[in-house]
Parts: sequence; C-alpha cells; structure tokens
Amino acid sequence: MGLFSNLLKNRSVVVIGDVVTIRSAELASTLRRPTAPCREAPPQAPCEKCKKPLVEALITTGGAAADANVWRDHPVAVDGWACASCAVFRFPRPTSAEAIVELVERGIAAMQAGRHDEAELALARAVWDLPGYGPAHVNYGDAIRARLRTTRALDPATRRKYERRMSDEYELAMQAKDGQEEARAHACIRIAEIALGEKAFDRARRALETCLTIRGARPGAHALARELLEYADQRLDLLAEATEVLESRISLANRPLRPPETPEERKQMADAIEKLETHIELAPKRWQSRWLHAKALFVLERGSEGLAAFAAAHEAFPRERAIAIDYAMELLRADRVSDAREVSRALTKHAKDDPDAWSNLATCELLAGDLAAAEAAADRCLALDEKHAVARRLRKRILGCKNGKERPRTLVELTRGS
Repeated sequence: MGLFSNLLKNRSVVVIGDVVTIRSAELASTLRRPTAPCREAPPQAPCEKCKKPLVEALITTGGAAADANVWRDHPVAVDGWACASCAVFRFPRPTSAEAIVELVERGIAAMQAGRHDEAELALARAVWDLPGYGPAHVNYGDAIRARLRTTRALDPATRRKYERRMSDEYELAMQAKDGQEEARAHACIRIAEIALGEKAFDRARRALETCLTIRGARPGAHALARELLEYADQRLDLLAEATEVLESRISLANRPLRPPETPEERKQMADAIEKLETHIELAPKRWQSRWLHAKALFVLERGSEGLAAFAAAHEAFPRERAIAIDYAMELLRADRVSDAREVSRALTKHAKDDPDAWSNLATCELLAGDLAAAEAAADRCLALDEKHAVARRLRKRILGCKNGKERPRTLVELTRGS
C-alpha cells in the first residue's frame, strides 16, 4: 500500500485496469463535458503524440485512486478512449441505453444510502456519456442536493460551488427533450425551490409555470407547483420570518405578552410587523396572519392600531373564534365593554359548543351589569366543560354580586378581585 500511495502522489494520471484516473487539477480543467451524445464512433486514430493505439477506458477524476480535491473541483467521469502516458483523451464513447439506466439506478441507490462520492460518480458518468438525458441530470442534481443537506462541514466557497453545480444539472434536466416529462417537472420544482430560497421570485414563477405546462408529469407535481406558486405570490417567506420573531412574544391563554427589552429587540419586532403587513396585502384571506398582526401590535404598545387591526380582521372573518375571542378581550382591556359584548354574543351564535366563547361572553355580561345573562353564559360554559377554570371563578363572582358584593366594571377590577 505504501508503494501505491507514493505512486498516487507522484503521478497526474493513474491507470488501474480499464479506469484512467486524472489526479491533476490542471489536466482535469482542460476536459470539457460533451454537449451531445455520441451515437456511433468511427475507429479511433492512434495517439497523436506517441502514435500508439488508444484504449477504451473510463476517464475520471473520481473513484478509488482519486485526489479528493480534484474530484471535488472537477467531477469528470466519461467512457472514452485514452493514451494515459501522453494524457490524450477522446470521449464520449457510444453507450447503450441500458448501461445509462443502470448508472442512474446505481447512483440513486448510493444517494439513498448516503454514499455521496459513489452516487455522484455514477451520475456524473451518466450525464457525460449521454448529455441531455433528463433522469440522469435531475438525479445528479438530487445527489448533490443530498450532499449539501447532510454535510455541515463545508466551507462557504465549496458549498457555493456545489450549489451552482446542482442548479446547472436541474437546468439541463428542465431542457430535456420530449418523452422525459417526469424528469423535467421534477427539475422545475427543484429550480423553483432554489429560487424561492434565494428570494428570486420571478425565476421561481417561470419554473413553476413551465412545470404546469408539462403533461405526463409525476403525480402531485402540478399540485406542488401550484402550492409553491401560492408561496411566491403570497410571500409566505415573510410570514415565516415574522412568525419566528413574533410568536414567542404575543399573549396567549397561558402566558402574558413579552414586550421587547432593548431597542434592538423593538426594531426586530417592528421589522417583523412590516414583513407581516406586506404579506397580508398579498394574502388578505389568510386569517392567521391577520390575527398574529393584531396581537403583535399590542406587544409594541400600539393598542389603537391593534384594535383597528382586530376590527378589520373580525369584519373579514366574523366566524373565526380566535380572532373574536382575542378581539373581545382587547376591547375589554380598553374598557369598551359594550363593543366586547357585541363581539362575544355574535361568536356564541355560531360557536355554540365552544366553552371559551361562552366564558368570554360571561365576562362581558358581568362587566356590563347583566348578572342573569352572565350567569347563564357561565353555566353554559360549565355544561360544556365542567372544569373550565375561568368559568368557575366567574360563577363565584357572579353569585357574590347577586348577594350584594360590589360588581366589577372593568377587566382590571375583575382581575384584581379574582
């Protein structure tokens, strides 16, 4: 093994059987991938340097004798003819369809097993031997994608190199001829995903619209394309970014709101709200976004804007319980008891089996001074959920008021006395 190791260190071309391995980056960089397949090759002339016959070989920078850096930067694998001693190579050699299919299947199996070099070697060989074959290009792209997803220790320059290579393979697959619709559609989806990650929305739309024109695509490809188009058109990336910042700070039933503690946090929240507003302009029918937006405004102490946002959201989605319940509570905090009661009463008309809706209404009726209506709402809540903690506390408070105790008129008074 020591002799073989020294040989590899000193030779720019190594021959093992019918495999010629190029270990020189300078030499490898001179080889250009074929742009068209070779259907039929004439007899090969002798080497122009030494006049000896060329022999059939797999010409590659990968495999057992490879230099890892040369393979990484110059992934060559092609069936051709070689004079290794003179570094003269001719390619591609005609390869049967069955052989190409076998290479693709071998590459897929290695990719699924996490053997990245083996997968890329088989698939690189397929695309060099038969350029334009969609399944080979798309799976080569997927093999590189698998490497990127599972390999963390890649420096930024190397990662960018792999990303460009992956994108190039998907572009070639998308340009495949008729009869390769499944590969073309798959490539369109992959190109769109890459473009969306880079916020290149026009490029993503072009790829997705192309996908939708491809007949015979794999099942679900068109549905996924439409889903990704919605993502692009509605800027769901902005929703995701805003949610990541805001979700942990808004108030929920089991926790108070968490205001920003530093100017940097405040700016981060303000920026997230702006992103959310941009998304809402594009997707006004997504109630969750409207709800999060209204809730977030209260975290930044923009209460009047928050109430206006809740009002608009409630008008657009009058039957959405989360909006109605939180809107009513914010109205109560603003001492707008009558308005809160109206919202809560409307909710119970179509959310008749929602205990939280009845609990909210009981709170509103108590603060409004209608003890009978408050008691009826609390009883309805407890009939639906006998352990409902808020309703049980309200029931005791209502009974106290009926027995002469002072009735709370604001949410602050109610909370203080509970």
